Amino acid sequence: AAPLSAAASRRPPLSQPLKQRPPWPSPAAAAMAGQRSVVKRSGRREEMQLGKVVARLRGLCDGLDPTYVDPMFIAQKVAEGFHDGIPTSKIDTLAAETCGYLSQRHPDFSTLAARIAVSRLHRHTSDSLLETSRKLRDYCDVQGRPAPLLSEEVWVVSNQLMVGSSRACASSTT
Repeated sequence: AAPLSAAASRRPPLSQPLKQRPPWPSPAAAAMAGQRSVVKRSGRREEMQLGKVVARLRGLCDGLDPTYVDPMFIAQKVAEGFHDGIPTSKIDTLAAETCGYLSQRHPDFSTLAARIAVSRLHRHTSDSLLETSRKLRDYCDVQGRPAPLLSEEVWVVSNQLMVGSSRACASSTT
């Protein structure tokens, strides 16, 4: 058999779980948590709580192999990329990227990365087709110039669909 490269010999094969994990939280992670703050979407600063990151990840790990995909381990890796004043929206991005890198260890990390990204998109989009269409049509670029992401034709069709569905709902309730 051909000898393994140095990088390949460091990666655990898929048939083996991750090596013994450090105790949670690690002294470094605990120290970081006491010194760092996050900036919420409202602009308010709050002390970083790694437990919230773990809870968010745990909620997205349903059906994944817990032998490999450990929310505490991932949160610890994500915390290594934190800086004071990190926006909470960047934490999701950092977590998805971290899982993407860890996908070399096990394919379930790719699934988790996708779940994190989709969950973040759901947080930042409206449930209303009309509202989403309006935002896409009224989009402006970074210099404030109109740069619609939705054609006028699609805007007209989405409005017609919404008006038609609201009329159908109104007539079915009377």
